[in-house]
Amino acid sequence: MSQSIITVVLVQVQNHKMTDITEHNRQHFDKVATTHQTDFGELIDAAIREFKARRGWITPALNDPPASEAKELQLLDYACGAGTVSKALAPYVTQTIGLDLSSGMVAEYNKAALEMGFGIERMHAYQYNLLGTDTESDSATTSLLPENTLAPFDVIVIGMALHHVSEPSVLLARFKELLKPGGVCVVMDMVPTDDAPDIEGVLEPSQLEVAKTIGKRGFTEQEMRELYEGARMGKGFEYVVIEEKFRFTMFGHQFGVTGFMARGEVE
Repeated sequence: MSQSIITVVLVQVQNHKMTDITEHNRQHFDKVATTHQTDFGELIDAAIREFKARRGWITPALNDPPASEAKELQLLDYACGAGTVSKALAPYVTQTIGLDLSSGMVAEYNKAALEMGFGIERMHAYQYNLLGTDTESDSATTSLLPENTLAPFDVIVIGMALHHVSEPSVLLARFKELLKPGGVCVVMDMVPTDDAPDIEGVLEPSQLEVAKTIGKRGFTEQEMRELYEGARMGKGFEYVVIEEKFRFTMFGHQFGVTGFMARGEVE
C-alpha cells in the first residue's frame, strides 16, 4: 500500500472516530439536558465559584466591575452546556457566545441567559461544532451561525468538557485561531488520579453508553502544557489543581473527581 493511500485511510479512520464521539455526546446531552443541572448541581456550583474566584487569574480585565460598552470584552464558552462558565463570567464581559453540540443544552443555556436578564446581544448560545467536517455542514451538530458570531474573542473557556473531545490538540488549535492577539484560553477539566471513579465498574450495562462520550480520562499538567504549546498558546501557561473535589450524580450513583484549571495566552 502506498504512503498516500495509507494517509488517506488514517484520515478517514480519524474522521470516523471524531464523528462517532461527537454523535454519542450530542445524543447523551440531549437526553440529560433537563436533569443535568440537578445531577451535576454540586459540581456546577463548585465550578462557578472557582471561575468567579479566579477571574483575575484568567485575565486582569475580568477583575473590573461589570463590563460597559466603553470597554468591549468578548467571551466564548465552548461546550457551554447549560451555561456554567457563562453564569460566572458573563457579568464581567460585554458579550458572551455559547456553543454546544446539544440542542437541548443550548435551549437550557438560553433560558438561563434570559433568567439572568441578558438579551441575545449580550449572552446567547448556538448549536455548533468547531471541529465539524464539510460532510457535517448540514447535520444537527453544525448549524449556521449569524455573521461575525465567531469574530475574535478575548477569552475562550471550555469547562469540564475537553475529556469529551476526541482530538483536544485540534480543538485548542482552533481556539487559537479565534482569539485576539494576547487572548486567553482556559480549560477546566479532570486530573487523572489513582482514585478516579470506576464508572464502568459501578453502572449497569444498559447505562454504559455514557462511557462512549469520553475521549480521555483527564489531563496531567505536562499533557496540558504540550497542548497549549502545540497550539501556540503557551505564554503565561499555568495549571492549578483544585483542592475540593468536584462531586456529581450519574444514574443515581455519586462520584467525585479532582479538577484543575489551566490557562495560556496567544504567543
